[in-house]
Amino acid sequence: MKKPVATRLRDRPWAYLLPRDAEDAIELLRLHGITVQRLLEPVTLEIQAYTVADVTHQRQYNHAAVTRIEVGEVVSRSREFPTGTYVVPTAQALGRLVAHMLEVETEDNVVYWNRMDAWVPRPGDGGDDGLPLAPIYKLMEPMALPTELVEGM
Repeated sequence: MKKPVATRLRDRPWAYLLPRDAEDAIELLRLHGITVQRLLEPVTLEIQAYTVADVTHQRQYNHAAVTRIEVGEVVSRSREFPTGTYVVPTAQALGRLVAHMLEVETEDNVVYWNRMDAWVPRPGDGGDDGLPLAPIYKLMEPMALPTELVEGM
């Protein structure tokens, strides 16, 4: 077996934020034993996100319809997140797995497994400043957030 070699390095965020209706992605994370929280009230946060350069669907040896996002650039924005937005901290025992499953540039993430298809924008869809953003946001700085632990789904 070959040793994995990084092709691109990214700073690990303090937490990832996912849309409040992204239950399929959250279910997959929780099946892996990852701790997930939910916002109890709306908050405005300074986040990082990836712009979407392209979206493709491919057939792979282990999956019939893989979704791949080709990222453009990393952008920083102030954005309001509504009550119910999912918060997935990386400071947990499975923090590396959190980063692997929620970074859109990795090979085996929640987008790859079609758990975010309803949320994946298409290039040209627009968005903030005319650039569509990948639907997984990165909160880089630690902060106290009004959250509750997500139990059963």
